[in-house]
Amino acid sequence: DALNKIDAEITRLEGQIRSLRQLRNNFIPISRFPPEILSKVFLHCHNQDQKSPTSRLTLSWVSRHWRNVALEYPALWTS
Repeated sequence: DALNKIDAEITRLEGQIRSLRQLRNNFIPISRFPPEILSKVFLHCHNQDQKSPTSRLTLSWVSRHWRNVALEYPALWTS
């Protein structure tokens, strides 16, 4: 029972840390770039590194904002 309580507390705290990191990311200037500009940057990066099949995915790992923009930009996934 004690271990279950500790595990539950760890899970709760990890959730809080995740939320705080997301909130913190909102203050980083690159996270406030308009999607139109960020998508052009993504396409440029992809065009420069077409040999790497994971280049498109790597861009989406930076933050939630980047992931949303990357996944919603069809030109990045159709080339």
